[in-house]
Amino acid sequence: MTRTNASIAHSIRATATAIKSGGWQVSNDSENPYNPVKNYIIFNVIPNSTTNGLDVFGAFMRIERLKTPTESEYFNLPAGLTKLTQKQMQSPGIVCPNGELSTTNQRNGLAYNLWLRARVAPRAPFCVPDPLGLYFCPR
Repeated sequence: MTRTNASIAHSIRATATAIKSGGWQVSNDSENPYNPVKNYIIFNVIPNSTTNGLDVFGAFMRIERLKTPTESEYFNLPAGLTKLTQKQMQSPGIVCPNGELSTTNQRNGLAYNLWLRARVAPRAPFCVPDPLGLYFCPR
């Protein structure tokens, strides 16, 4: 298994709260409407007894979008669970979140849950749709 060491900068107002699964939810000052962080802003951190490490899952991503035609706002989007089955992911040409083709993952005997692990955290989109269906691309 590939181990990834990654770091994400947090503000001095970041908080960690214990959750029922035995891990923590880390908020990077997500309730502050003026916090300019754009990317994942709330994470779930779960101990992994198999690897003796921590699994980190993005729970909310902050984007900047148009509130009105002339005013932008920061908005937190919840990250949904992946609902694709392994059978759906097995088609030739499918690139998995781990960066490999599904056929490569199959050939290497990689467990399905590892197909869905990104090597690096995704970045917030540069352009986002506004409530009117137009696109806002901050400069």
